[in-house]
Amino acid sequence: MFRHCVMFKWKPETTAEARAVLFEKLDGLAALPFVKAFAHGPDAGLREGNWDHVVVADFESREDYLTYASYPMHLDLIQGHLLPAISARAAVQYAFQP
Repeated sequence: MFRHCVMFKWKPETTAEARAVLFEKLDGLAALPFVKAFAHGPDAGLREGNWDHVVVADFESREDYLTYASYPMHLDLIQGHLLPAISARAAVQYAFQP
């Protein structure tokens, strides 16, 4: 299995409405056939300095992740909704045994 984790910090001017549209678009990625599991959500607010939002997606293989990473629906979400809304991004991908 292969996992992709990405965290975002919102720009101060990013509205709740813009975030809601982005979340709806993220939800759509879960239905892609090469995505095994997909979850995202806001930070729980338990610690100062945490990132604002996280996405965790699981794939059967590295190749499935690479397909996802270059998939037009994913790229459109990044360009049209994510990049205009965030001030910072951190990500990691790793192989794991379930």
